[in-house]
Amino acid sequence: MQTSSALAFTTLLALVPLVTVILSIADAVPYLDLLMNRLEALIRETLLPSGAASTISGNIGRFSHRAQRLTTAGIAF
Repeated sequence: MQTSSALAFTTLLALVPLVTVILSIADAVPYLDLLMNRLEALIRETLLPSGAASTISGNIGRFSHRAQRLTTAGIAF
């Protein structure tokens, strides 16, 4: 049981940088706005708790915008 919970935790931690890169790239490409809006709505409706969905999705958006401003040295670390 402890091994499976550790694996799940590690997997979630590994997904954060991947999602950050995907959101940064998708937010930088202008014609992907419709896809981003649909993805955000899907995440808000299915994965997030209803009471905190707007707060969490707002924080994800701010994080994505900040990640776009990273320099090469910032990305390396």
